[in-house]
Amino acid sequence: MGKAEEIIALLENEMLPEIEDFIDEMFEKIAAKKGTADIEDAVKDAQEVRADLKEILEDAKSDELEEVELEQILKQLTAMHNGEELDDEDWDDEA
Repeated sequence: MGKAEEIIALLENEMLPEIEDFIDEMFEKIAAKKGTADIEDAVKDAQEVRADLKEILEDAKSDELEEVELEQILKQLTAMHNGEELDDEDWDDEA
């Protein structure tokens, strides 16, 4: 499986469904009037992450990314998914 396919699988099968579930849970709390400003902020942040992940998914499907970019993106997504922190140099703007 190539890097683009790994990215697509990770996003479609794991990361996007997880963020969608999180957003749904937060909306349920808000609807039940258990919501606070912190929960509303978490929903906004999660929606931004979801938009970013969908953009990465489209980029991966476009076949326009080079192997180096795909490797960097996969490294970042895997770390994010596993709750790991990367050094600043791992989050450069080239990926």
